[in-house]
Amino acid sequence: MTVMQSAVGVPVSAPREWWQVWGERRVRWWAAHPVLYQRWQRLRAVALWVGLVWLAGLLIFMPDVRPSVRAYLGCLWIAVAWFLLARTKTLTWSGYMRFFAVCVPWSVLIAVYSTWIAPVASPVIEVAGIDLSPELGVDAVGASVAIAGIVEEVGKLVPVALLALLAPRRVARFAVVDWMLLGVASGTAFLAAEETLRRLSQTAGDGLGLLGQLMVDDDGLPFDAVRFGWWPLPTEMTGEFGAFGSHAVMTALVTGTFGLALAGWRRARRRRSRAGRVLKPAVLVAVLVVPVLVLWSAIADHAMFNAQHDLFASLTTADGTPVWLDPATTSLPWWLRVPWSWLGHGHGRQAVFLVLFVAAVLVDARRLARYPEIALRAVVPPARLAAGLARVGDRVAGLPAVGRPVAGLAEAAGLLAWMAGRDLRDVLVAASRAPGETRRAALARMAVVVAAQRAARELAYEHHAGPVRPWVWRVFASAVLAGLGWAAFDLAPVTAAEIGNSLDTNGPFWLAGVLDSLADWWNDQPLITQLAIGAGAAALIMLSGGSLALALGLSGVLTWGLDHGHGLAALTRDPRGAIRDYFTTATPTQIALDTLGTVLTFLPGNFVGAKAAQSIRYAVADIAADPGLWRAQLRADLASGGERGAIDLAAWDLNVARRTIRDEGLGPGDELYDALAELTAAQKKRMGQIWSTFPRGTDDAAKAAWYRDAARADGIPDHMRAILDGRAFNHEMYPLFDAKEIWIHKIDPTTGEVLKGYRVDALARGEVVSLKETQLAEVQPDTVKRYIRELLDKYNPRESSLVIAPSDGNKAQLTASAIGKQLRGRMVLGVPEQNAPIPQDVLEYATEMGVTIRQLVSPTPGGTP
Repeated sequence: MTVMQSAVGVPVSAPREWWQVWGERRVRWWAAHPVLYQRWQRLRAVALWVGLVWLAGLLIFMPDVRPSVRAYLGCLWIAVAWFLLARTKTLTWSGYMRFFAVCVPWSVLIAVYSTWIAPVASPVIEVAGIDLSPELGVDAVGASVAIAGIVEEVGKLVPVALLALLAPRRVARFAVVDWMLLGVASGTAFLAAEETLRRLSQTAGDGLGLLGQLMVDDDGLPFDAVRFGWWPLPTEMTGEFGAFGSHAVMTALVTGTFGLALAGWRRARRRRSRAGRVLKPAVLVAVLVVPVLVLWSAIADHAMFNAQHDLFASLTTADGTPVWLDPATTSLPWWLRVPWSWLGHGHGRQAVFLVLFVAAVLVDARRLARYPEIALRAVVPPARLAAGLARVGDRVAGLPAVGRPVAGLAEAAGLLAWMAGRDLRDVLVAASRAPGETRRAALARMAVVVAAQRAARELAYEHHAGPVRPWVWRVFASAVLAGLGWAAFDLAPVTAAEIGNSLDTNGPFWLAGVLDSLADWWNDQPLITQLAIGAGAAALIMLSGGSLALALGLSGVLTWGLDHGHGLAALTRDPRGAIRDYFTTATPTQIALDTLGTVLTFLPGNFVGAKAAQSIRYAVADIAADPGLWRAQLRADLASGGERGAIDLAAWDLNVARRTIRDEGLGPGDELYDALAELTAAQKKRMGQIWSTFPRGTDDAAKAAWYRDAARADGIPDHMRAILDGRAFNHEMYPLFDAKEIWIHKIDPTTGEVLKGYRVDALARGEVVSLKETQLAEVQPDTVKRYIRELLDKYNPRESSLVIAPSDGNKAQLTASAIGKQLRGRMVLGVPEQNAPIPQDVLEYATEMGVTIRQLVSPTPGGTP
């Protein structure tokens, strides 16, 4: 019998947040209104196709908007490219793209607010008591320096802080690289809004001026304009005195630094040594201070880059120092000038971003390498890699403390490359078709594998993070938002007023200035042109955050594969109708991704080996049968491993045995499964070798014989032999019963959520049977009583919260009416024929508890007599 719960008391299901509850209710509501859901799907598909056609029309009939659309697509490519490169992420594709899409209009709101407060930066000029102060607004240097530098940089962080406030449990499960991706998405969305409008201003409006129009390329853009290409970063914005690394880079540096500092804090928190206790306060300070310092540097880079575009920036003092940099003549505050001067005038930020991204992925990989349980199939790193890691470990032993993290990252790099290759191979294996299988079925399986890999990583990070206190995250996020608000509402206008003593800037170099320069041109356009461009902008946002996000539907766990299961059945019953329905509800990106996936299904079914293909198909079948139980099992697996220190390759050997045992329907709480964790490294390796020969998919007689042989293999401890003999006894007795290894769910009566999962050995003619290969007279009476109490605790038919799970194995053995219904039947403890009478006190206790003890005779030839 198996119970899916942690040996250390960790629940198999984490508390849900409001967005998860809302998502489940939305799914249930749509399920209750299938006709309305079908109409909504078609409406959405039509809207996205119309948006795509509309954009094509704009590009054909309005050449002035082409540079703007190319800029937006360039920014979208940046966001997508880094998402694909982040192999250790937990963010879903849909969630990431929706975040990007939401940040685009948010960026425009930042510009609107900047325009609103910009007049405070206008210089104050009085002549003979008459106020001659010009209302320069966004044209004032103070506005373009302080308001742009402060408001834009802190504004881009607001969506990230709001996410931590609204979903604290989810952000606690973030990988380090997830924090960087959020920064990339928010910064790139701002860049998309700014460059799209800037190009529209330059090509359609009058944003370049008369002189600027003479210094443009073939596309009508200035020679120093930001460029986009296949390299997933825009070109640096450069000036005479300094550079700006781009919005995507600067925001990602802040969020990525926080993610790395948080990972360091969690590592220090786990250290129990004296050095760890001393280190913890310092790391906590780093979590709070280092991201603030990086934000300070980003604000300084941004502000000083804009300051060099003042019309009078080229003026110098007697010693040749630019006037705007001389402390005696400039109105720029020291806290902008000093970090900018000390840190290279804004140069090299993209190189720092690349180093930070690699470090984030390696830190994540090192954490994931401690949890071999997250692999969909049990595989061990090759001997060459293991030997290389061993050599690294030997060298680490002689390094000083400062060298160990570097050596650890080198070790993580090797495992990262291997894990990435393993996951890619699993995806390709899933895409390969079995004989007689449709391409659509293989495509659905591939999508399930991709989603399952991400979900498994998320659960590993959840275990690594430890207990989550949502109120701590909410207080922290509220404090961050308060600090960002102070910078935007107080610091920015005050600083702008202090700086605002120049008359003009040399063109619009910030988003609010671009909006202002477009205002007159926009007002001069006819209504039809305004509607056309406005619809095009809406289509761009909808296509990036709508079609791309919803095409695979990966917002929940494995929902794409499950949702498309009905489509596969329909394709079998009514091919023409299914195809017609597909093309009336499919989005442009869904068709593109399905086409790519279909190409992969042409891979031969055995190109990666029949054994690997079979393992993946088994795993996908288990996941699709009950995604909630799969997550519960994996969470329990991770919890049963306890605290993880350095990477232990013996754990990978152990996972081979555990994963094969899992295919037998066993898991944490089962005697055989839990006993594996107590073995030595050599014994774990031996058990991995033994289990690699397990006869999958064969009958009970073959499995019983295998267990008997395994119990007599060399290299395993004696207590494991008794456990293996017990499994052999179960398979010898299974032919006596109507159903075997039936999964039972313990559910929350209010929400219906699966709290725990149990596996009962057998069901037969109104009886719930637990099997124990035990001579009851030869063990302590308390041991037998424990067996009886186990029946009451896990399989009590009087417990209304115990229901039969909707797993594939249950459906194959039981009637449809039994699935999801309360467990019913008399409780029976099945034992082999006894060599001595059963003790009377044991029989009396069983009768008192309502349990029948029955001696069983094996129908399997060669089984236990």
